[in-house]
Amino acid sequence: MSAEYPYATGDRLEDRNTYAYTPYLGRAFVDAWRRSREAVLGELPSPVSPDEAAPVGESSTARKLAALRSELGEGRQYVEFDLLVRHFEVSKRIFGRYTEAWRPEDRHDYRDLSLYLQFSELCCLAYASTGKLTYLNALLKCVDTLVALRDRLERPERARLAGLILVERAHVDRLDPHR
Repeated sequence: MSAEYPYATGDRLEDRNTYAYTPYLGRAFVDAWRRSREAVLGELPSPVSPDEAAPVGESSTARKLAALRSELGEGRQYVEFDLLVRHFEVSKRIFGRYTEAWRPEDRHDYRDLSLYLQFSELCCLAYASTGKLTYLNALLKCVDTLVALRDRLERPERARLAGLILVERAHVDRLDPHR
């Protein structure tokens, strides 16, 4: 049975994926995901590793994400990042400003794709450091959003997306006994 991978198409900021009630398609689903990501890689510039320091935007969230990147890199507690991951899993959005408890200050301020890149890069770092599937799951979902909206990214951001896709694929490959 051939499967499609529908989760990385359309305007995923407005028409968010729920991933609920996804039918089990087994190997066909993973193969469709791989084909989808490979096709996108063919459109993107040379990849930039998620390990490389990325420019930090002006928003308070961009600054918070940069601070978290430093803390996670130093092996500090993941409590604050886990709160953000939990909120992302519910909303499938990264907001421009958050309260101290990672609640959005403005529920309409979620369109800055550079924040999704930063969040994905943090998920890569967190998963590589801990092996906790929660971080890989969030990474897969956030990259779905970025892939769907890749035409809105500038060239340097598209190179970062390519790097994320390569790291994402490597993580999945290590878990996939059929590779």
